Amino acid sequence: MARVSAIVVTYHTGPRLKECLYALNADPDISETIIVDNGNPPETSAWLASFCGTHDAFHLLTGHGNIGFGAGINLGVQAASGEDILVINPDAVLRWGSVASLQAAARSCHAPWIIGGKIFDIDGRETRG
Repeated sequence: MARVSAIVVTYHTGPRLKECLYALNADPDISETIIVDNGNPPETSAWLASFCGTHDAFHLLTGHGNIGFGAGINLGVQAASGEDILVINPDAVLRWGSVASLQAAARSCHAPWIIGGKIFDIDGRETRG
């Protein structure tokens, strides 16, 4: 399988951010995670710095201010080393094994490709993305 870099852009995200990052850390198909801090409250930024300092596969980009989601993704992609890029919202929690399914679906696609997964609410019901 190709190496996968997850990109998470965060700006005043809220409590789901930690769940998002813990899920990415637990997924064996994620090679690295690039967190783009677009200007969180000081306590969130401090937690992100501490978390990234104790998890080798996590890299924190900060100090650029709120450059917006798209520019944040581009900044993260520039720092990424993976062959495949997973763009994940900071309030989304990746279901274990999802990356392998997405990569399997991509095998029948011609490059460049974009694949999206199903989104489920907290009760497990599929919802619009």
